[in-house]
Amino acid sequence: MGLKASAFTQGNSQYVKADDVKQGPQKFTISAVEATETPDGKPALQLVFEGGKKLTLNKTNARILAGMIGDDTDAWLEKKVVVTFDPTVMFSGKMVGGIRVKPLTAPAKPAADSADDIDF
Repeated sequence: MGLKASAFTQGNSQYVKADDVKQGPQKFTISAVEATETPDGKPALQLVFEGGKKLTLNKTNARILAGMIGDDTDAWLEKKVVVTFDPTVMFSGKMVGGIRVKPLTAPAKPAADSADDIDF
């Protein structure tokens, strides 16, 4: 007997999918960040959340987290993120909708320079 396709198409997947967050955002805590590959062999980052769910990041989501938390993925550990459905996500030049991820807390603002430090 072969594999049952239904085992791979039902909502009990180990991966967070766009359909999982269409009804509303979900919060997760990052427990690990792994290097992986996309189906076409390109390198990608994969978040592993508490509870075991996983999310492979596209370049945009990886840039969002790096820009807001930092480039070193060790800094991402134990951070809480919100995963939402974004209908404007593009794939192959078409708007198809997909997942967006962002940290639950805003990034720290850089210290403002005083006017005395500006050279004219």
